[in-house]
Amino acid sequence: MTYDAVEELVAALVSGDQGIIVVTPAIEGAEGFGTTWTAAAAVERPEVRARFPDGITWLTADGAPEELIPEVFAEALPGGDLMEAWLRPFTDAVEREGEERAAHRLTEMAAAARRDRLIVIDGVRHQAVLGAAVAMGLLPVAIVLTTLLTPPGDDTLAVVRVPPLPPGDARALLADGPHAFDEAAVGRAQGWPLLLTLMAALGAAPANGFDPADPAARAAAVHEVLERGLSFPETADRLLELGVLAGHGPLPHGIVAGLWQETAGMSAMDTELALAGMGALGLLAQAPDRDVLLVPEAVHAYARRALGPDGAARAARALIFGEIPESEPTSADFHYFLRHFPAHFEQAGEPVADLVCTGRWVAAKLEWYGLAAVERDLALAATPEAGRLRRTLAQNAHLFAGESRGGLTALATLAARLHLLPRIAQEVRGLLGGSGEDWLESRWAPPDLPHSALRRTLAGHDGHVNGVAVAPDGTWLATWGDDGTARLWNLDGTTRAVLDHDTLVTNGAIAPDGTWLATSGWDRTVRLWSADGAARRTLTGHESIVNDVVIAPDGSWLASIDNDGTLRTWTSEGAALRTCATGARRPVRLVVGLRGTWLAALSDDGVRILGADGTQRAWIPLDVPPGFAITVHPSRDLLLLAGENRLSGWSPDGEQVFEIGSQEHFCGALALAPSDAWLAEASYDEVTLSVPGAAEGATMAAHDGEITGLAAAPDSSWLASAGHDGTARIWDVKGAPEPDEHYRRRHGTAIDAARDGSWLATAGIPGITFWDADGSSPETVCEDEHFAAVAISADSSRLAAADLDGGVWLLGRDRRVLWSRPSHQDAAAAVTIAPDGSWVASGGERRLEIWSAGGTLATSWHAPAEIRHLAADPGGSWLAAAAWDRVWRWRPGGDRFGPTLTAPAAIGGLAVAPDGSWLAAALDDGTVRMWDGHGTFMRDLDGEEADVTSLAIGPFGSWLATTDRAGTLRVWDVEKGRRTAAVRVDRPLDACAWTPGGTALYAVGAAGLYGFRLHVAR
Repeated sequence: MTYDAVEELVAALVSGDQGIIVVTPAIEGAEGFGTTWTAAAAVERPEVRARFPDGITWLTADGAPEELIPEVFAEALPGGDLMEAWLRPFTDAVEREGEERAAHRLTEMAAAARRDRLIVIDGVRHQAVLGAAVAMGLLPVAIVLTTLLTPPGDDTLAVVRVPPLPPGDARALLADGPHAFDEAAVGRAQGWPLLLTLMAALGAAPANGFDPADPAARAAAVHEVLERGLSFPETADRLLELGVLAGHGPLPHGIVAGLWQETAGMSAMDTELALAGMGALGLLAQAPDRDVLLVPEAVHAYARRALGPDGAARAARALIFGEIPESEPTSADFHYFLRHFPAHFEQAGEPVADLVCTGRWVAAKLEWYGLAAVERDLALAATPEAGRLRRTLAQNAHLFAGESRGGLTALATLAARLHLLPRIAQEVRGLLGGSGEDWLESRWAPPDLPHSALRRTLAGHDGHVNGVAVAPDGTWLATWGDDGTARLWNLDGTTRAVLDHDTLVTNGAIAPDGTWLATSGWDRTVRLWSADGAARRTLTGHESIVNDVVIAPDGSWLASIDNDGTLRTWTSEGAALRTCATGARRPVRLVVGLRGTWLAALSDDGVRILGADGTQRAWIPLDVPPGFAITVHPSRDLLLLAGENRLSGWSPDGEQVFEIGSQEHFCGALALAPSDAWLAEASYDEVTLSVPGAAEGATMAAHDGEITGLAAAPDSSWLASAGHDGTARIWDVKGAPEPDEHYRRRHGTAIDAARDGSWLATAGIPGITFWDADGSSPETVCEDEHFAAVAISADSSRLAAADLDGGVWLLGRDRRVLWSRPSHQDAAAAVTIAPDGSWVASGGERRLEIWSAGGTLATSWHAPAEIRHLAADPGGSWLAAAAWDRVWRWRPGGDRFGPTLTAPAAIGGLAVAPDGSWLAAALDDGTVRMWDGHGTFMRDLDGEEADVTSLAIGPFGSWLATTDRAGTLRVWDVEKGRRTAAVRVDRPLDACAWTPGGTALYAVGAAGLYGFRLHVAR
C-alpha cells in the first residue's frame, strides 16, 4: 500500500477542520483496493488519537440499505453522551423557556461545543449517507470519515483517493506466503489487494491480464482464481450456498448460521470455525462492530454463478424451512428476513402468499419499508387474496404515508380497512390485542371505504394538489401543489422524482413525446424539466403570478399566461418568442388546440380564443362562476366548456357547435377519453362518469375537498384526479362504475348517544337521524333542515338540536318534533340540554339563550364572543361556553360565575366530567386542557397539533376522545395522562360521542357514521 494516502489522510484528520473526509478508490466503483486499510492505518496513528480525546467510533456500513441509514447513524452516535449533554438540557429548556428560545440555546451550545469525537463509517455506497452526515451538523461529532465506492459529493472537507498497490509492494506482501508466483502472475493482478490476497491464500492466479478499471474484467479474474483455487469441498460448498443470499451488502450472521445448520447440520461452533477459515482465505470478513459478514461482491457474484438455479432453489428451501433466528427490529437478521424472504420463497417454488398475506407480515413490512415494498411482495404472491390486499392498500395509501405507516395507530387503521379480507383483519386485530396497549376496533365497515373503481391513491404533497397530467405513453403521471413541488409518479405509486419549484405551483404540462415537462408558479416563472426530474431551464419575464402553462401538440413551443393576462410563448428550449396582452381578467386556465393553431384563455369575464401569435380570434362572453372547466376535445378541433349545468362545444372561431346537460352547479375539472368512450366531470369533491347512450352517469365520492384536475389515460382505461386533500387518485374506467351506496353515508356534523347506550342521534346535512346502538335502522326526521348541533338529555327523554339558520328544536324520544323556535341570532352553532330535559341552551353569534321545555324563551344574554361549544353540568346547575381560546360558565338563569378560563390555542371541543368535578377543552395545538370545578388549571394532556372539531368524555370520566379535520380519532387515558389509542379515517371528522356505561365510541363526519370499540389493555 502506498504510504502517501495514509499520510494525506492523517494530515486531513489532524488539521483541526470539522467536516466530512471521504476516502475513495482511485478506480470508481471498485472494492478491495485498500480504502478500509488506509482508514484503519490512519486512525491508529498517535497524532490522530491525540486529536480526538473523546474517542474514535468505527461503524461498518458496507452497503447497508438506504432505508437503514438512520439506524446506522444512530448506532454511531455516542448515545449516553448525547442524551446527557444535549437532549435532556434541551427538554428542560423547552419547559422553562418555550421551544423557540430553547432551540436558540441549542444552536448556541452546538456552536460553542468542542467536537473531539471521530466517527469512521466504513463501506459507504450511498451518497445519502453523506447527506445524513451533513444533517448531523449540530450533534457533538467532530468529523465523519467514510470510505466511499461512488464519487464523493461537494459536502466534503477532503477527498483522499487510494491508488492501486504497485507490483513491487505486491511482491513484498507475498514474499512470506505459502505460494510462489512468477513476475507475470503478480503483474497481471495489477496491484489489486483483494485479488492478491486470494491468489496467495488459494495458490492460483488469473491466466491472462485484465483491465482493473473494467468491472467485468475484475469479476472474471476473481472467478478464475476461485475456480482454480477452491480445493476444499466443505469450504467450497458452504461458500457457494452464500450465493443464494441477496447482495449487495453485509450478510447477516444469524441467517448464515441458520442456512448452514439446515444444509450441513452445523452447530454454532462449527459455523464460527468455518467463518474463521474463510476469513483466513480472504473470502470474507466479520465486521468488528456488527454481527454481519462482509463478502466482497466479486466473491459473492462467483458464489451466485457457481451455485446455479437448481442449487439456489435447494438453498432457498433450506433458508425458509430452517430455523429463522429470533432478532430485534434493529438487527441485520430481522431486516434481511423482511427484505428478501419473499424472493427466497419464490426461488424455492413455495407459495409466497403463505408468508406475505398475513397480518404480521404486512404490519411489519409497512412500518419498516413502506407501502411500495408491501405491494412488491404481494405482486410476487399472485393470488386472488394477494391481489385484493394489494388493491386495498393502494386505495388507502395516504393513510399509511410518512410517519403514519407504523405504530398502533397504523395497525388500528389497517384493521378497519380490511373488511373484504376478514382473515387478515383478524390477524391484525390479534397483534393489537397482544400489544399491551389500548386500541380502537371498527365495529362495522367504515362509511368512507373507497369506491370499487379506485385503483390507487398517491400521497406525498404537503397541501393542496393543483392539477394532474398523464404521460403520453401512460406509464407515469405528474402532479403539482401548494407545497412548491411537482411530483412524478409511476403507476405503482412509487415516486419517480420530486421537482422543487420553490413556491406554489399553479399548473403544469407534459410534452407530447414525454421527455420533458413544464410547470408554472407564484414565483412568476415557468420551469422546464426533464422527465427524470432534472431541471432544464427557468423562464423569466412575467411580472405577476403565472397561472397556467401549456405545450403545443408538436412539442415545439409552449405558452404561459399570468395574473395580468399577459401571454408569453417560448421555444421548447426556453427561448422567448412573443409577448402580448390578452385583456383577460384574472385568467385561471389556458388550453391549446388540437393542431396548435389556437389557444383559449378562461377568465372571469369569458373565454378568449387566440391565434398562435396571440391575436384574438374570438371572444365568448360568459359570467364565469367558481367551478367552471375548460378543455379541448382529444380528437376534434373543438373547445369544451362545462359549468352552470351545461357542457358546450365551440369551434376555434367562437361558434357554438353543441350544448348538452351537464353536472349541476360546479364543474372544477373536465376530461374526455381519447376514445370518446366516456366523459368525466368534477363536481366539487365528486366525479361523474358519463357514457354515451347511458341515461345518467355514475357518481363517485373522489376526494376530501375540491377536485382541481382530471386527466385521462391515453388508452382511455383509467382516469387520474387531483384535489385539495393533498392526494391524486387513479380510477379504473371499464364502462361507468356502478353506484356505491352505503346506508351509513350521511354527512353528519354532530352526534350524541343516549345514556343507556341503546340509541344515538346525528345532526347532519340534511336532517336528524336516529340510529340503533349498532349503527343500524336509521330513521331521519326534519329532512328539509340542515343541523349543526345535537344533544340528548341524561334521562334520554328529550333531544335538542340547532339548525344552520339559527333555529332551536326539541324532539321527544319517539322522534316527534315537540317544538322549534327561531332564535335571536343568525346561526346557532352549539346546543346543550338539561339532564332532565327541563331547559335547552343554544349559543351562537355573541348570544346565549335558555329555552323552557315548553318552548318559551326563558332568558337571553349577551356573550363576550361567538359561542362555538356548549356543555352542561350533569347536575343541571350550570353550563360552560367556549369561544376561540376562552371558556365562561353561567347559571341557567344567566348569572355568570367563576373566572374566565383561558387556553393557549383555539378550542375545538368542550365537555364536562360525568360527576361535574372538572371540565376539559381540546385545543388546536394538540393538547387537552383540564380545569377543576373552581376553574383552577389542573393539567394539560399532550397530543399532536390538529384542527380539532370535538371533545367527548367517556365512561366514568376515565377517557377522553377528540376528532379533527384530518380524520383522526384519538383517545386519552385521564388517569395515565397520555394518549393511548387512535385511528385514522379517510374523511374529516366533526364530532364524537361515547356510550356512558361502556367503551363504545362513535364518530361522525363528511362520510357518515363510524363506530368503534375501545379495547383496554389489562
